[in-house]
Amino acid sequence: MDLISVLSSEPPLLSQTIAVITNAGRPGVLATDAAEREKLTLVDLHSTTKAALKTALPEAASVSNPVDILGDAKADRYSAALHACSQDRNVDGIVLLLTPQVMTPCEDIARVVIAAKTSHSLLPIIPCFMGGPHVESAKKILSDAGLPCFGSPEAAMRAMAALLRKTPHASPKSDDDRDDDRCSGASAILKGQTGLLEEELHVKLELNAGIRN
Repeated sequence: MDLISVLSSEPPLLSQTIAVITNAGRPGVLATDAAEREKLTLVDLHSTTKAALKTALPEAASVSNPVDILGDAKADRYSAALHACSQDRNVDGIVLLLTPQVMTPCEDIARVVIAAKTSHSLLPIIPCFMGGPHVESAKKILSDAGLPCFGSPEAAMRAMAALLRKTPHASPKSDDDRDDDRCSGASAILKGQTGLLEEELHVKLELNAGIRN
């Protein structure tokens, strides 16, 4: 069901290169490990992206990938990090992690994710809100907007990996190539298509069920 939800709401991931945004170090490490298992690459962010992040985030924040916006981050830091990473020509997908602290406005951050998706509809953005009952209302906001939200970095990375196109990309793509691919993705979305044909989706679901059993 998670796979169906992601494939029906997110565009294809054009390459293995992604960014991770987190408000806690340990989940960022878990996400990095999960990305490696799923053959995804936490790409080195462009210098202009790092400069934008340094301007928007506290000095103690990490502007490497994963981008650690620190435990006291509110919606403005998530918004700034999402905006900077979404503009990075090296980034083809974003996994956003949230662990609720006392000061974390989870619902506001959910709305920031929705706004980012509205502005960047051809960029896969997978949110992961950890914390069980503490994030349920925020996850409902995302769900009501048609966006899947996961409860662990591992599940979020599996979902991102599912969006990779079947044809491997042997070399990095130019900006023009990415624009062409995203235009193709837009055409597919307008036609109501997902990254997989219906028959292929059933095969993946059966394989997934077999692995879990």
